[in-house]
Amino acid sequence: MEDSFSKIINEKDAVRRGYKTDALFMDAVNAKMQDDKEDAFRIFSQLASISPDNATIHYELSRLWLDRNNVDYSIKESKKAVQLDSNNKWIQMQYADLLAYSGSFSEAASIYKKIALKERSPEEYLIRQAALLQKAKEYDEALKVYDQLVIYLGEDDETLLLQREQLFLSKNDIEGAANEVRKLIKFYPNDPQYAILLAAVYENNNLKDKAAVAYEEMSRRFPDDAEVQTAILKYCLRNKDLKSVMAHLEVIVLNQKLSAQERTDMLLPFVQNRNLDTNIRKETMELIHKFAYQEPPQKEPVFLLANVMVADGNLDEALIEYKRILAMDSSYYAPWQQVMYIYSIKSQQDSVIHYSNRAVNIFPKEYMSYYLGGLAYNQKGENRPSIQYLNMALKNVPERNAAAQVDVLIALGDVYNTVSNFHSSDSCYEAALIIQPNNATALNNFGYYLSVRGEKLDKAEKMSAKSLRLRPNEANFLDTYGWILYRQGKFREAKDYVLKAISMTSPAEDDTSLWDHLGDIEYKSGDKQKALEYWNKAASKGMKSAVLEQKIREQKLHD
Repeated sequence: MEDSFSKIINEKDAVRRGYKTDALFMDAVNAKMQDDKEDAFRIFSQLASISPDNATIHYELSRLWLDRNNVDYSIKESKKAVQLDSNNKWIQMQYADLLAYSGSFSEAASIYKKIALKERSPEEYLIRQAALLQKAKEYDEALKVYDQLVIYLGEDDETLLLQREQLFLSKNDIEGAANEVRKLIKFYPNDPQYAILLAAVYENNNLKDKAAVAYEEMSRRFPDDAEVQTAILKYCLRNKDLKSVMAHLEVIVLNQKLSAQERTDMLLPFVQNRNLDTNIRKETMELIHKFAYQEPPQKEPVFLLANVMVADGNLDEALIEYKRILAMDSSYYAPWQQVMYIYSIKSQQDSVIHYSNRAVNIFPKEYMSYYLGGLAYNQKGENRPSIQYLNMALKNVPERNAAAQVDVLIALGDVYNTVSNFHSSDSCYEAALIIQPNNATALNNFGYYLSVRGEKLDKAEKMSAKSLRLRPNEANFLDTYGWILYRQGKFREAKDYVLKAISMTSPAEDDTSLWDHLGDIEYKSGDKQKALEYWNKAASKGMKSAVLEQKIREQKLHD
């Protein structure tokens, strides 16, 4: 009677413990779902002491140890889980992956082998087994597994054949790898990537004769494929066979079955390499010219030819080519910009304005057309249209293009200063310096304009000094700083900076304003004879100024 009663009590205790364990398990799962890994770890650890034979608890602890970057404890818990439940696939896979992570590839492969034996569709597990055997350098065993996989995936499976190719390379069995690639070529005869791969297998392993045969074969089979032709071209370059390079390049570039853009892209490395052999560069230019004048004409090669001409300094010839493109396709913006740019370099402002006016009607959102037009109007002294165009440029500059925004603001600030709209000029420069506080040109120009007006000289001096720290040997910046010092009455220091500016100016540069400034400094320093000498020097060098003429005529400086 007493034994029966004790049995009943024990059974009730077991039920209570079971309820407690279930409740704790749910708490652990909830903590895990809420990503509270610390609480989950604490509860699962408690559960492991209550139910040490529960495989799921050890499985979860293994994952939590891994989250803590403790691989050894993770493997220990995972191994316990497998020992307690050897039929659970997920528990076994976790253990295998942990073993692989720790470098025990063979043992991990054996687990995947056991899993595969129990699966109706074992492909995934066989692939993992083979990969692990390959990492363990058990290449023959891995090949046997890949042979098994053929039954499930088919002999034409690309992934399987590529894995076998890599395995043979690992064994240093180059011909074995090549044979796998040949199977790919057989099953996928229209895919050029496998022809390229075969050649690469031989070339990368220094089998030059076989590589040459593979490249010749792919050239024969895929004469119009850009990827193949590029591979062959690079092969010739690697072998420094320049004669073959140029012969092959000409065949490719004049092959109209390839797109104009593809052919242009193949020429780019030759154009961009300025260290090419003189003869090769000459042949390249001849080929570009042939390409650009091939019928029917296409804009891409003509644009390339024109750009090369610009790089070589042949601006007049480049203009002809850019205009050819505009005649072909006026909706292509790049040549419009290049035409305006060249006319700007040549100081042909009327032509810049002509093409700018046309371009803004076709491309109303392209800021550069307004910008170049605005600069040209400014050069001609036509300030109103210059301001209009530069404001349109500012409106259309992309927000992400900070450098362009600053360029436009500087140009606009200059024109506003010219028309004595100093408030707008200052606003432009302040905006430019908010965007780029270290823009040396903005700092210099703003400082100079303030000094000319005699305003905020301390601010002007700080900006000018900063511009000189950024670009210390800039003649224009040295002159600005000297002029600010002059305006502050520091004549000796001012003279030093202007003389340094003159010494930094090349004979080809206009230095007339520097001599004019030096004359003013000498006058204020009390040497009127020197002042007159420097004013005359400015005039003799071509400076045109009514104020300068007055100073020379009256031999006097008017404040």
